[in-house]
Amino acid sequence: MSIIITEPMTMLTDYVVAIETLFFAIFLFGISHRQRKTSVRLWGIGFIIFSVAAILGGTYHGFAYYLGESGRKDFWQGMIYLLSFSSFFMLSGTIISSIPKRFHKICLALIAFKSMIYLSFAANQDSFLYILVDYLSAIIAILVIQAWIAYRYKKQSAVLISGGIIILLVAAGVQQSRFITFENFNYNDLSHIISMVAFYFLYKGSRLLNDWGLK
Repeated sequence: MSIIITEPMTMLTDYVVAIETLFFAIFLFGISHRQRKTSVRLWGIGFIIFSVAAILGGTYHGFAYYLGESGRKDFWQGMIYLLSFSSFFMLSGTIISSIPKRFHKICLALIAFKSMIYLSFAANQDSFLYILVDYLSAIIAILVIQAWIAYRYKKQSAVLISGGIIILLVAAGVQQSRFITFENFNYNDLSHIISMVAFYFLYKGSRLLNDWGLK
């Protein structure tokens, strides 16, 4: 009896993203442990959460035939929540590394409130658009902060993270455009491949971060 894979390339690229971000998370945890950097640890948490989200997404696309309607909804909702948590931790790491310490509590409270509002709204929604509202708002905030740091202080970490976020935005645009659709390769697959490049830049930048402002 053969196994039915509904979207094999989308499943495969999702799983590759999961493996990539898992390895990056492990490396970041090692750096944060040795150097005692909270900002790097938060980025590592964001990466590992994204890895789990990619696994859920790949399973949703690849094994839809076996999951049933209820199972597909559970996997989709799980992925939605995890993407929100991932972006929250990445933005938190950016705040701790790039915003003066006296503003940390208020900034973290504000982004936590944003995520709570989103999650309460998205609980009964299935559209990927709702994911983008919360996820993109977080990564755009990261881009604004890091682009300013790159311009004002010429820090390599900020340049790399800014580049990674721009590539992620391109990936999101490709996914939403639904322009590329071949028999065995579509907009989701291309978006995942572009995201792999983006996460490499994000990893290279986040591993260089320092805590409590611009050291």
